[in-house]
Amino acid sequence: MKTNKPRYTIRFFLQGTVALSFVFFGSLKVSAQEVPTAETGISEEDIQQSRNRGLETWEGSLFGQDSYKPDSYAQIEVVPNPGFEFEKWEGPNIANPTEAKTFVTMAVHTNIKPHYRRIWNVIAAPDNKEAGKVKGSGDFPDGSDVTLTVEPNEGFKFLGWEGNGINEEEKEELMITITVDGDHDIVARFENENQNESGGG
Repeated sequence: MKTNKPRYTIRFFLQGTVALSFVFFGSLKVSAQEVPTAETGISEEDIQQSRNRGLETWEGSLFGQDSYKPDSYAQIEVVPNPGFEFEKWEGPNIANPTEAKTFVTMAVHTNIKPHYRRIWNVIAAPDNKEAGKVKGSGDFPDGSDVTLTVEPNEGFKFLGWEGNGINEEEKEELMITITVDGDHDIVARFENENQNESGGG
């Protein structure tokens, strides 16, 4: 009498994560990037891909939630949405927990949780492009300390920084540090010294 062998299931643990749609069946090759296998001795051909198309969440899209044969190798992958950065996987038997695309050895039913870092945008610019240069803009993880610097051009005087996250005691400094806790839109204010001289004559 033929008996069906059990299959082990991967489920993504989404506590604190908002799922935007249900998994549905289909076929989709997520990316051409190979699964890192050099340190494990497992070949690319031995790794199984999910039949499911993916699970979309607020932070990103997750691939690999499915059932697999015991002792097989199941591919998992996360593609972060804009504003998020993948940090690590949490769960048993994960080959490379810090790789966005890796695989799991299916020894038991497995719950896997993705961890992300929130990424915020810092925009720092002069109020007049001819007045000087401002450096420090970019995308940064939540809680990062970011240094902003300003270089006034000849004939212009730097008056101060304006925007969220600016310390009032340091706003007239040429170099300041802000702690990123959201998107920041910061302006460096200048005064045209030549204009003042001509106006006063």
